[in-house]
Amino acid sequence: MEGLTALDNYYAKHNELTRECLLALKTIILAIDKNIVHTRKYQIPFFCCNDYNLGFLWVNRKKILVGFIEDKKIFTEYRKDNVTMLEINPLEDIPVEKIRIKYQSIIEKIRTICANSCNLRSKSWKQRTKSGFSCATNFGGIMPENLPTADSRQYQKVGNAEK
Repeated sequence: MEGLTALDNYYAKHNELTRECLLALKTIILAIDKNIVHTRKYQIPFFCCNDYNLGFLWVNRKKILVGFIEDKKIFTEYRKDNVTMLEINPLEDIPVEKIRIKYQSIIEKIRTICANSCNLRSKSWKQRTKSGFSCATNFGGIMPENLPTADSRQYQKVGNAEK
């Protein structure tokens, strides 16, 4: 298993039936929306969209679980992440439509939050959105003009004490 990333290794370590089911689930979830990113958190495959957690795949005691997360950043009041899980039997058909509907509803909540936050931004920001930036790609709430650049000297070098 040399040359595999930790994420690839997660899939490779399971038996063939479980691995094929996990890879099919990964493909189904990534096909739901082009903004979904496949990453690794807490040693398991996670899916995120615009810096919000969407869900995960987990094998626990030979059970395949698809997790759906309503990230706490979606809610206006303080709450914990709302997590629901769906158990998948690798010997049965995958409930593709059920998974798609659940993820799309979470993504719709995220888009609503992004749209509301864009409405609160300044007029100059709204004008800049016409030139290519959109709220869906606003770098997790960081405005593009505040992102550090290579020549902005916002980086701190260790050893040189340059700030």
